[in-house]
Amino acid sequence: MSTISSSRFLLAVRCVNGVVQSVNGTIYLLRTDAFLKIGWTGQVPWDRRLHQIRNASPYDVEVLAARPGTLEQEQELHAGAEQWRHKGDWYNDCLEFRIYCDRFFYPVWTCPDCGFDKMPHPPKDYNICPKCMVEFGNDDKASTGDPNGTPADGCTDGPQSSSVSEQTSSVCEQGK
Repeated sequence: MSTISSSRFLLAVRCVNGVVQSVNGTIYLLRTDAFLKIGWTGQVPWDRRLHQIRNASPYDVEVLAARPGTLEQEQELHAGAEQWRHKGDWYNDCLEFRIYCDRFFYPVWTCPDCGFDKMPHPPKDYNICPKCMVEFGNDDKASTGDPNGTPADGCTDGPQSSSVSEQTSSVCEQGK
């Protein structure tokens, strides 16, 4: 077990000029039968890892979401999802857990100028708010909001055709 853990850690960081840096990989959300799995891989392409999981599972495995991320981000997702944990990296498939995952896989931001809470990109780097049309980095000199942008509190809307929570799921049963 420590060998697997050590190998995973070695994939997750690198040292550049004496500074340890996180390495981006892929964080994914998979569905099989009544359970969802959060995972991270540094394998490129990441579908090599998906192939390994599909070969090891007696059930069909469906990819619900995947995006670039670090091992630390994956560990934060696990830490925040403890109430839905079934076993290991596997979670009970329910709407509440899917909404939690949407916040990571399909983030939205709040416009610091008008308060619009469904911006698909952070308010920086010349992105434009679709409501007030402020171009961040150009029109927002007097903005009092967070220039780095923060995801909207409680807002779980992502790309509507891809949102994990809008796909079919069961109701969470606590205590299983």
